[in-house]
Amino acid sequence: MVLPNRRAGIYLNQHLARLSGSALWGPSLHTMETFLSAFTGMRTMSQEEALVLLYRSHVDLLKGDAGSFSDMLQWSPTALRDMNDVDHHLLDLQALYRDLRQIEELDAWSFRGTELSPGQSLANSHWKHHGALHAALTKRGCSQGAGIPGYVARLAAEQVVRPEHAVAWELIYFVGLNQLTPAENKVLSTLLDRKRAEVAWDVDRYFLDDPQQDTGRTLGPLIDRHGEGRIPLGDTLRKSPPTVRAVGAPDPLSAIQWLTEQLRGYASEERDRTCILLADPALLEPLMLLLPEAVSPVNITMGLALRDLPAADLIDATLAVIAATGKDLTTPVNLLRELLEHAYWTGTHDGLRAMRVRLMKARGSRIRLSDLFGEVLFMEDAVIHALHRALVANEASKPTLRERIAAVLGAAAILRRERFVQEQLFQCARVLERMERLMSGIDERPDPRSYRDMVRRLLAQARIDHFGEPLKGLQIMGMLESRATDHERVLVLGANEGHLPPDLNELSFIPFDVRRAYGLPLPRDREAEAAYPFQRLLHHCQELTLVHVDDGEGGNPVSRYLLQLELELLADQDDPVRRSVRPAVPSKQAFFPGIKRSPELIQELTELAHKGYSPSALNTFLNCPLDYYHRYVLRIKVDDPPAPGSLGSDELGSLVHQAMEHGYKPFLGRMIDPGRLLERAPDIMEHIGKGARSILGPELEGPALLQVSMAQRAVRRFIEAECTLLRSTRPLELLALEVPVEVSSGIMIGDHPVRFKGRLDRVDRHGSIVRVADLKTGGCDPRELKLGSLRPEEVIKRGEKARQLLLYAYMYLIAHPELDRITAAILGMRGAQGAEGALLEVSGDPLIRRDMIPDIEHALAVIIDRILDPAGPALVHGPTSRYCRSCAGADLL
Repeated sequence: MVLPNRRAGIYLNQHLARLSGSALWGPSLHTMETFLSAFTGMRTMSQEEALVLLYRSHVDLLKGDAGSFSDMLQWSPTALRDMNDVDHHLLDLQALYRDLRQIEELDAWSFRGTELSPGQSLANSHWKHHGALHAALTKRGCSQGAGIPGYVARLAAEQVVRPEHAVAWELIYFVGLNQLTPAENKVLSTLLDRKRAEVAWDVDRYFLDDPQQDTGRTLGPLIDRHGEGRIPLGDTLRKSPPTVRAVGAPDPLSAIQWLTEQLRGYASEERDRTCILLADPALLEPLMLLLPEAVSPVNITMGLALRDLPAADLIDATLAVIAATGKDLTTPVNLLRELLEHAYWTGTHDGLRAMRVRLMKARGSRIRLSDLFGEVLFMEDAVIHALHRALVANEASKPTLRERIAAVLGAAAILRRERFVQEQLFQCARVLERMERLMSGIDERPDPRSYRDMVRRLLAQARIDHFGEPLKGLQIMGMLESRATDHERVLVLGANEGHLPPDLNELSFIPFDVRRAYGLPLPRDREAEAAYPFQRLLHHCQELTLVHVDDGEGGNPVSRYLLQLELELLADQDDPVRRSVRPAVPSKQAFFPGIKRSPELIQELTELAHKGYSPSALNTFLNCPLDYYHRYVLRIKVDDPPAPGSLGSDELGSLVHQAMEHGYKPFLGRMIDPGRLLERAPDIMEHIGKGARSILGPELEGPALLQVSMAQRAVRRFIEAECTLLRSTRPLELLALEVPVEVSSGIMIGDHPVRFKGRLDRVDRHGSIVRVADLKTGGCDPRELKLGSLRPEEVIKRGEKARQLLLYAYMYLIAHPELDRITAAILGMRGAQGAEGALLEVSGDPLIRRDMIPDIEHALAVIIDRILDPAGPALVHGPTSRYCRSCAGADLL
């Protein structure tokens, strides 16, 4: 018996067992692919095996011009798909590829008489090579007793018409099929003519009578050709269509929550008659997590794709690090973070924690692996040594990529003993073994990129199956498995466009017009094939519920199938098909009490005060006390890593500061000469580029090139604006650049004064007025720098930029008792003020005078009291602060 899928065989065997009541000899059960393979005696190759054989044929044809396996992977899957289509449709290879070559020549006719470009030359030779490649693949596969699925179907069509070909079965039933290729059609027709086969369709006349229906358009010609079969065609949809409703939820989790609430309300016998279909396979894992125990037993037909599980992410992250590691053994920090912050490494492992801390402290975008491991490597720890073997290839032993990945999987297996994690790691190890067998057929050692591509393909096919009792309890399956269901109630989860039907935008090298002329599948044919499982549901179930995401903004359109039902089959219903639900989501309880102010914590906070506060430390506490605790007490600084190939904002800011210091240094202690400064502008800009290249490598491209170019233009505009000011009314004497300052204040903690420290980007003097300036790569709104007074509440609420400048001015006045007054400004690379600067003002006055020091110290003392008060509130995340990554998991402790 040839059935739509293996699940149909389970139904059949169970039914036969009930009829017999005892043991019996059952029929041979096949899908169409396994039947054709058994019929011909030809093994069907997997896609990965076919890609390897295709590459070997490619090398045989082109010799040294074949390129690498990684290069071929960019186009070979599409070529293989085309070859399958060509064989399934029994096309003459010589005629097809000749026509394709001639079409290519016609497209390039206007270039004759001139030298062809490399692209045109490649196009002209493309189809000639593909024809030879197709024939070579077939020949190589046949020598091994294997073929791609299309060739196995072609061979079956050739053999079935030969009288001498022995058919192994007396009678073959083809049941529930909905779409056949010309090769499959020929096999079925011949067997029917010889009375060696019978057919049974699973379709309702409602679809057959309307050729515009996808199912009718594909199944109608098959039934016309092969007859209506042994089972009378149904006609239930017109007489008693199922009850259909659509439920829209604001997001996938809300949809799952609504569905689980419905399941709770069903009695056990109702759940036995219920089936959940996942149009979006990604919803399986959250559905499993949210399914209440009360709905058991549950049978999950579809497995979890290994590609979507953490173990696959671990392999991918490891290969990304290996591929990006240079000969100098430096690796991008962001890729190492992604690897070492993987879920499998979380926990209390000291060595891994120390490596993550090193990554957080790394200033550049790359780090030497020797610096990353450091003294951690001397720990007698199997996990650390396994990671070292994986990331730092030993030239003496020359480990293979498989051995390096296996080392990482072994390290994870040591740390994570959960059964599900161990199963993932075991399945990944099997994928690596299969990968090794496949790649053994290629002479070259695969580079990390091609190895990564192939592993991804194998991981996409590998699944961790879930076991249960088929046909008992609640059934959960994918859309393809649904072709063997007859449940009374069906709930489809993920009924949005792109999932129902799925996105079937398959690539092809064969032009659209040629595909149509030769009868090859077109996008509409693929859509019709995908429509059948859904439309088949309608004539078997009594109640169909389509659960979809409706965000209210049109970003997730509902499935076209629902729209079709509303306009056609259900057009005369009075009750509305659709409704929206907003599941009640319990409010999040903030159960994290924060960090209590224990005597030990107060002692640590006091020691920090003795060491000295920086403006950023005070600002961090006022913005978010918990972030202050993480950054300054625990010394944990977790910032978002820059995107691959780009500079972090802190890195770019540092480069600009270093370039400005380099450019202005010749003017220290003297008046800034505008003419000479303008001459130095190109050197200042080049200094930024050199710094970026030292971090990212010799070639800047993409985001990094854009960042550097924008920074260079901003610096150029700033210098030009400053030169204009210097030439007109504002000559400046440059007093200091990037100068550290540290002072003792009049604020006492016990017997010790509180210290303040910082770094002043620039100090200059215009006439008799000294100005301390903070250089910002961005801009600054002058309104942020206007303090109404020096009252503590005003200083605290005004904002961090005003507090920062106020503290800089205060420290400079303390460090220079000879000065009675100064100004403080922000010099922004963007904004209207530019080189002129935005000045800090107190009560409308830009001068910060020495007689303000007591008021400034009083405001600072109030802030410090908040930090050190033993009776103060626990340190929690600031409710108005921007999101702190270091605070993110605090409420999960």
